This record gives sequence, C-alpha cells and structure tokens, in this order.
Amino acid sequence: MGLQLVALRIRQEKIQQHILLHVVFKNPSLTKYTLTTRTAAVVFALCVLSPEDPTKILETYLPNDTKVWRRWKETVLQRFRNKEKLHFKEEDWNLSGYTDEERKLLCSLYGDAQTAYDGFMPIDNKEMPAEKS
Repeated sequence: MGLQLVALRIRQEKIQQHILLHVVFKNPSLTKYTLTTRTAAVVFALCVLSPEDPTKILETYLPNDTKVWRRWKETVLQRFRNKEKLHFKEEDWNLSGYTDEERKLLCSLYGDAQTAYDGFMPIDNKEMPAEKS
C-alpha cells in the first residue's frame, strides 16, 4: 500500500508539471546554461538579476578576501556599475606587485567572468542591461 501511495504521488506531480508547462505557460522555450565554476555562476547571476547593489551578491557567494580576489571584485563591480563589457585584456591581470601565481589566478577569474557575461548577453548586443527603473 505504501509504495502505491508513493507511485500515485509521483504521478500526480508529473501531471501537475505537465499542466503547468504545457497549459499554463504554453510550452515555453527553455535554455540550459552550464557554468563550470562558482565564479562564473555568480557573475551570470549578476547579469540576470542586475541588482541595485551587486556587492552584496559578490560578497555573499564569493567571500574570498585576498589581494587577487579584492582586485577581481573591484574590477568586475566597476565595470558592472558602469554598464561596461566584462571583457578583459592582459593589462587587467598582468600587474606589478603580483606573483606569477596571483597573475594566473586573476587571469582565470577574469576568464570566468567573461565567459559568464558572454553566455548571458545576446550575440548582437554585448552591452550590460539597462538600469532598472
């Protein structure tokens, strides 16, 4: 009897899901994104949400507080607030005062941010979303 109830409950959930997707939402198109790092996932979330204060999201989900992470957050936040592209060049990570390992990490973090940004933005319009009113 217990297994029959579980099977019935699963069937009811599938029916509800079907009704929601096909009747209520009229077969919406869905896009699946695969983000390979937490850094990319957080930047993607910033692009999607376009929050008033992106600092809170960065600090909550990427609490790392090293010289490299502080520099990365500062650069990403500045570009995000100024509605600039999240595209990075060698001068962004090849900085004096950083070790080779720190430069490699910074380059990797900028790459994650750029990948997330490019995955979010429409192909023909690589600008940050307009500010919400």
